[in-house]
Amino acid sequence: PEKCRYCWATFGMGRFRWHPADFILEAVERARPITDRLGFVATAVGDHPEIERILLEGNRLGFRSAVSSVRIPAVTEGVLSALHASGDRSITLAPETGSDELRVRLNKPIPNSLLLEKVRMIFRRRFTQLKLYFIVGLPGETDEDVLAIVELAAECRALMLQELAPSGVIGQIQIGANILIPKPYTGWQRESMEDPAVLRRRISLLRKGISALPNVSLGAMSIRSAIWQTYLSKAGPGAAEPLLAAAAGEPTSAVLRRFDERIRPEVFSRAEGHLRWQFLRTA
Repeated sequence: PEKCRYCWATFGMGRFRWHPADFILEAVERARPITDRLGFVATAVGDHPEIERILLEGNRLGFRSAVSSVRIPAVTEGVLSALHASGDRSITLAPETGSDELRVRLNKPIPNSLLLEKVRMIFRRRFTQLKLYFIVGLPGETDEDVLAIVELAAECRALMLQELAPSGVIGQIQIGANILIPKPYTGWQRESMEDPAVLRRRISLLRKGISALPNVSLGAMSIRSAIWQTYLSKAGPGAAEPLLAAAAGEPTSAVLRRFDERIRPEVFSRAEGHLRWQFLRTA
């Protein structure tokens, strides 16, 4: 503990199974002699019913607080004020797509209008770093959907300039483009990964569009990494040998080449019939 720089508070594993605020604050107070930096990690930190109280109490104890990410509807004046007062200047949101229509198909019915309202609120509160995460390679995605990410980034940049420029500060927007990894127990578990040639073209479209936006940067997931992660997500016992090779230090590129005939059918074919992981039960 003496070497720890951060205290990480995890709000339970289930979406609505939160630790009580008093329990969290008691743990936070015990961590004060060890660190002055406090991080909150969960799939929906901002949805904790007492998140504002927890952040404000962290401020009172002298912590500099940060959250892993905040769901778009959970961005509120109170949360932003508490985070800003603690010294945090960075917020991470995950719109996932640039278009409302594709986001609805992703079962995330949050319109761009709400996102932009929250982005304005963030920069009006003098946050200077905004990270936006998107997914490329979704089923039914078109080039127009990818270009919509660029358009949305441009709108967020315009709001950043409107809110921050009068103060003499220009912030930064970081766009993260991840590739869809079809994973068990998700709506896409039977899907195949998008063709690499299509992904390369769409990521190129993103790079070209984002490069024309000053103070906006793009970080894209590698296709090689996406192939490996998709294989690990969908493969069965046949993955043992490639896993052992990777664990022994063989580069991912070499593993993918050597086991291509085994990996490609798992990654680029749609899963039909019985799914090998269906015997597992989730809570």
